[in-house]
Amino acid sequence: MSRRRAPRIELGDRDLAVLGSVGRLRFMSGDQVARLHFAEGTPIGRQRRAQAALRRLTEDGYLHRLPRRVGGAGSGSARFVYHLGYRGQKLVWPDRAARTPGDSGLLFVAHSLAIAAVVVEMREAEQSGRVRALRLQMEPAVWRHYVGSSGRVLVLKPDLGVQLAVGSGRFVWFVEVDRATEGLKRIRTKASQYLDYWRSGREQERLGVFPRVLWSVPDQKRLEAIEQALGQLPDPAAGMFVVATADQTVRALLGQPTTNEEEVRNAEQQRT
Repeated sequence: MSRRRAPRIELGDRDLAVLGSVGRLRFMSGDQVARLHFAEGTPIGRQRRAQAALRRLTEDGYLHRLPRRVGGAGSGSARFVYHLGYRGQKLVWPDRAARTPGDSGLLFVAHSLAIAAVVVEMREAEQSGRVRALRLQMEPAVWRHYVGSSGRVLVLKPDLGVQLAVGSGRFVWFVEVDRATEGLKRIRTKASQYLDYWRSGREQERLGVFPRVLWSVPDQKRLEAIEQALGQLPDPAAGMFVVATADQTVRALLGQPTTNEEEVRNAEQQRT
């Protein structure tokens, strides 16, 4: 049996941070890693440093690169998708049995990348000073166990938990990242579970409030369909659920309008 080649150099703090992020999010694109962990310097310099680090971590077995690329801007390592390699699993998850990584389903990878996109953009909002006291909870830490009306212990599984402060406001969210791959009946079932969890009072005891729930969707058509499905649910669904397209998700999480209605109003007033 062949032995794994020893790593070429010791891991630095940034290497460990990259591995931790990939482990928590399961999959990240090279561009997402660059934006999250190589924010300093020029855009070209950031990409080059990120690509060099990703190449080294992959060659040393800490990361595994999927054989296909993702769409979007960037070239080279920026458009590849990475998850933990055998050596990375042993380092990040020492209590788990490490496995030789293989290929993963397209839907699962795409969903993980969409969650990572929200996380990266939220961290960028924090770095720019738009957000304070940002706390993100990924799966499975964000999962909530509670006793349902039947007396059985149930598990609510949000994709992401978000706590943040903007100005004098404090916002608490659960996030569901929707890729338009599930039927609306399943969306209503998941939303109904949030209502059941609200009735349990567990989250209110812990936080003093119940988080709003944001569904992040790929386009306007899906937004309208999910809004219609959620509108069929009983109170307090109307005040609990928010739907936003992917490009407006972070804006919604910051407690800001997800349309440009205010800008249009201001422009009209200036013209008159």
